[in-house]
Amino acid sequence: MFKMNKEKSGGASAVSGTAIAVKTLKYFIPIAWKLHKGYFFISLLKTIVDAVQPFVSIIVSPLIIAELLGERNIERLILYTVVIAVGSNLLSLAGSQLGVIIEKYSEKFNNYFSVQMGRRVMEMDFQHTEDKRALDQVEAANTGMSWYSGGVNGICSPFFEMISNILKILGSVTLIAVYAPVLFLITAVVVAVKVFVTNKTNKIEIESYKGLSKLNRVFGYYGFTLWDFRYGKDIRLYGAGDMMLGKWNSVTDEQVSHWAKMANSQLPWDHVSNGFGVAKDIASYLYLGILVLMGNITIPVFSQMLSAGSTFQSSMSFLLWNVQNIVKHTNYAYEYIKLMEYPAAIEKGS
Repeated sequence: MFKMNKEKSGGASAVSGTAIAVKTLKYFIPIAWKLHKGYFFISLLKTIVDAVQPFVSIIVSPLIIAELLGERNIERLILYTVVIAVGSNLLSLAGSQLGVIIEKYSEKFNNYFSVQMGRRVMEMDFQHTEDKRALDQVEAANTGMSWYSGGVNGICSPFFEMISNILKILGSVTLIAVYAPVLFLITAVVVAVKVFVTNKTNKIEIESYKGLSKLNRVFGYYGFTLWDFRYGKDIRLYGAGDMMLGKWNSVTDEQVSHWAKMANSQLPWDHVSNGFGVAKDIASYLYLGILVLMGNITIPVFSQMLSAGSTFQSSMSFLLWNVQNIVKHTNYAYEYIKLMEYPAAIEKGS
């Protein structure tokens, strides 16, 4: 499990990523349910739509191929084509529209928690405006709830995606088990590798995030706050233009260096994942091709197995990715909870 740094504000020991995930979910989900119950119902409906969509093509496409290789009945060909074209597009449209509604709910959640964070900051002692730890925590909470976690929707959406992927897995397993069971083994190896790789890259990303709050705060000050025309007179008056430009270049270099270090650390793992993906495709085509040559499956079933195998692999990968994403996103959003629990007054004599 991922380990977080000690919470300086509370003096607590490091907490595991799973414990943080549980605490974060217990904090946000009841509030989200109280604010907008409709979000959860719409998300569940979109989950079902997303789960059904790939099976329109998986089931109907082999029927078209079988008809072309067999009787070539025009009426049936037209019917199958209409079903796959209209069905896929209707489900895609429904998914898109539901996604728009979910985004509207997401914006409402973001607005609510932004207001709560603003109120919390206003309640804190004025001395906190010069306290480095407090300023870093405010920045970590702000970016953690927006850029990195995606807010309430970013925390909850992996759950609904998990349900969708489980339904896809059950459907594809039913098809593959009948005709090409060895395809499970081929896919399982690739999925295991992808899970391992995703776990590694997520650890790198979370560790990288821990050092971003300070960088983002300084970057925002020089890159956005000082852009305001009100500061132009003071900068010219004191001849500070070159100094500000030099500082901006320095801060930008720090940002680029930080992101480059993270990307370079993740790149080798991405190559490993891509390599196993290519090997899986080669093995799948070879195995299914042998089954066709042996007469165990037909050409339409060959096509169906490729589609079902691809759906099974992607759904398994995304299912495990969803689990890891829950941990990752809740770790980011946990910074908001830490801000809410941050001491409003600076302890005297400390």
